[in-house]
Order: sequence, then structure tokens, then C-alpha cells
Amino acid sequence: ETIQIRKPGDPPGNGFYLDGGSVNYQNITVTVSRPMILGPAGGQVNTTGYNTLTYSGPITGPGRFTCPGSTYTGPLRLTSPSNTYGGGTAIPGKMSVMANSSLGIGDVIVMGTLNLYGDHNIGGGDCYGSATTQRQARLSIESFGVVNFFSVVPSVGSLSGAGTITLTNNAVLAMGGDNSSTIYAGLIQQNTGTGGGLNKTGDGTFVFKGRSTVTGTTVVDAGTFEADGVMSGGIMVNTGGTLSGGGSVGSLTLNAGATQIVNIASATRYEQMVVSGAVNLNGGVLVIGCNYIPAPDATFCIVRNTGGSSIHGTYGGLIEGSRVDLGNGYNGQITYAGTADATPGNDIIIHNIGKFNRGTVIRIR
Repeated sequence: ETIQIRKPGDPPGNGFYLDGGSVNYQNITVTVSRPMILGPAGGQVNTTGYNTLTYSGPITGPGRFTCPGSTYTGPLRLTSPSNTYGGGTAIPGKMSVMANSSLGIGDVIVMGTLNLYGDHNIGGGDCYGSATTQRQARLSIESFGVVNFFSVVPSVGSLSGAGTITLTNNAVLAMGGDNSSTIYAGLIQQNTGTGGGLNKTGDGTFVFKGRSTVTGTTVVDAGTFEADGVMSGGIMVNTGGTLSGGGSVGSLTLNAGATQIVNIASATRYEQMVVSGAVNLNGGVLVIGCNYIPAPDATFCIVRNTGGSSIHGTYGGLIEGSRVDLGNGYNGQITYAGTADATPGNDIIIHNIGKFNRGTVIRIR
């Protein structure tokens, strides 16, 4: 379907109505201020010849906005603070969003490159879209997709995919507000600054299976952060937050009211957190999920402290040598000064000492 100009109900000023069609600009650098309405089938704006198209007119309607991509597609810039189109955004091409409300309402799928300027709340709320009750949107970044945040406090409803995220100026990306559970297996890096990171909110589970070279601290305020990837920066779990997984982090802080879950499937298949820096256990809860009968004298190194410094503090109710319920009537004993290999260290190790005896125990999931 092609575009229709000035049909009944169209916006004033020679605006566009797109319902499955497109607007094409070839070999020209131009700013377009015409209003646009997207019908249920959505629409797209093409620019070719490596030229930049700046679209400053308001974009409204129920449809999805698409920024297509090809070898000869130039970048598209959205600058209107009044975009309220409701069908989400698909970006196979290259697009820059210059104002906090330019991206409309709805989920965002990135297969190409998206540059975000301003403190963005993707897909709804007080930044993107006009309805304050609109939930934050899902941000999905495909394998070759790239999202660059040129802002300090960006946020998304949830994050998934396997692409690349770049944080600038110590930006902290908040995610999880839509309470969904997602997996991200891509790269998170920082362009400038040293304090960037992630902030996990919401009740869902975020599984990180990728690599993060960001050196700031990731903060878990709610829900579960499953750290199965490699993170250069530290992770801090606050009251109400939960940490699980068997990845690698720069440091670990488990505050009072926080929880660390360790799942044990066998003597060789269990979750071990590798920490290269400080380990601070400020009374957080340790939860063991043991799904097998441990062999006599089995040991489980649940925190591998490669930095070697002494563990600060303990899990709540578990001082050095306390007994830990491993399930099925078996009991373990915890140490914060264990050695997982030939090199003396300060690893957290649970050693199976046989059938249950009275003593200090922890909750079993």
C-alpha cells in the first residue's frame, strides 16, 4: 500500500497517513516537519544514499513505526517530543532518537543500530509516550543489533536478546519494571566513564549469559538476577533482591534481607560464583536447592574467591562452622576460609558431614 496525502481525517499541513506503506527520501539530507499517522498496519520511512533524514513532525496512530535498513540506507533522526504512535518500533536500519518522547509507545526491536539521547524510559511512562499508566516496554536486541545509550538514567521494561549495548557517561540502565523474565546473552560495554552498570527492578528473573566489561556495580533491588555470564564490575543485592547463577563477577555484596540461591544438581554440577574482588556478606540469606543425595565427604565451593582477601561478614545465622541443611536428611558444614584448589584461599565451601544432626540450618527452597 502506498502513502495517501490529505485523505479525510489526515493531519493538517500535508501530513502522511501510512497503513502498511512507506515514505522514501533518496540522496537528500533534509528535515521533514509533516505530521504522520500510522494506521493499524504501520509504516516506514526510508532514506537512501548515506544521507541523514531528520523527521521532526509528530507521529501518531496505532501502528508500528519501522526504520528499514539496507546497504545504502542512511541514518534517520526522530526529534519530535510528541510522538505517541502505539504499535512499537522496529529498527533494522540506523536511527537516532533525540527527544525523550520520540520513540512512541510499545516494544522496541533492534536489528540494526539505535542511538538514544536523553534519559529514556523506553516505550511509555513520563518519557516515551503520553500515558503515564503505560508500562515500560520490552527492549529486544537481535544478534547484530546495537543500542547506544547517550544518557545517564535510561530504563526499559525488560531486556532480552544477544546484541551489543554501550553505556556512556556512567549510565546505569534500569530494567525489569514490567515484571517479566528474560534472557540476555550479548555484550554490555561502556564508552566513557567508570561507574556505569545495571539496576534490576521488578519481580521477574533476569538471566545474564553474556559478557559485561562495565566496571561499575550492578544493583539488584527486586526480583532475581541470575548471573551466568562474565561481569567485570561488581554486583550488590539489596533487601528483596535475589542472586543466583554460576558466573563471574568483579565483587559481591549481599546485604541483609537479600538472598543468594545455590542450586546443586550433582557433585560436579552446581552453581559456583567466581569473585575476583571483595566479598561482603552482610547477613544475607543463603538458600540451597539440592536435588540429589550427596556422596560422603562431598564438598561444594559455592563462592570461589580468586582475589584471595578474607570474606567480610557471614550469611545470616551461619557463622564459621555452622551446619547447613542439604536436604534428604543430609547436613553440611560451611567455612568462609576454604581452599578450592592447591592454592590457599578464602573460598566459601560447604562440606557434607552426613545425616542430619541438630544445629544451625538454612531454609531449603
